[in-house]
Amino acid sequence: MSDTSPPPPPGGYSTNPKQAKAEAKAQKAHAKALRPWYKKKRFILPLLLIAVVVIALALGGGGDDETSSGGDGGANSSEADLFPDRPDEKDNDKERNVGEPADLSGYTATVTAAAFQQELSVIETGGYLVADVTLLNRDSSAQSYNTFDWKLITPGGTIIDPYLAGDNLGSGDLTEGGTISGKLIWEVADVKGDYYVIYDPVDVGDDRGVWKVTL
Repeated sequence: MSDTSPPPPPGGYSTNPKQAKAEAKAQKAHAKALRPWYKKKRFILPLLLIAVVVIALALGGGGDDETSSGGDGGANSSEADLFPDRPDEKDNDKERNVGEPADLSGYTATVTAAAFQQELSVIETGGYLVADVTLLNRDSSAQSYNTFDWKLITPGGTIIDPYLAGDNLGSGDLTEGGTISGKLIWEVADVKGDYYVIYDPVDVGDDRGVWKVTL
């Protein structure tokens, strides 16, 4: 007797619904297993996380570099760490090189030049440190200035007042935007070393301007 059963369906799938469903599921799982590794979720999610971390670190690092190299630049970028181990060092000191301004409250003070001078006159021959200074009032109100707001720290650690006989800065008041320039003189004999010109105006808080002068 001849076989009259129907031929198998094209593609080799079963006509039984349950078996067909199982075969389709198996085919899907097989196709999923054959996908490239970089398309699988268990690899994609960790890669995305790593990418986010790398981008965050890169952006954070760039910000730190900008902060450390930026600031206000130039003269006011350094405060109290320009001259380490300086005598009479205080937290709010603003250390500057000669020629650089320091802002203290409503003042801007600058030691524009400083040098040793052996004689001031035929009878003044003791050896002197002569400093050219400028003061600007940035405040909206008038502010006072005085020769005795300026001091000098010697290499031996002594704090001395200006030499009055050679003073041409004087004292008075500066209106808003007003400036005064003059020479300050300290008698230092022939002692060589590091000197520090200090500007410490009265009633301005703890801020002081400090300029190093090496003779």
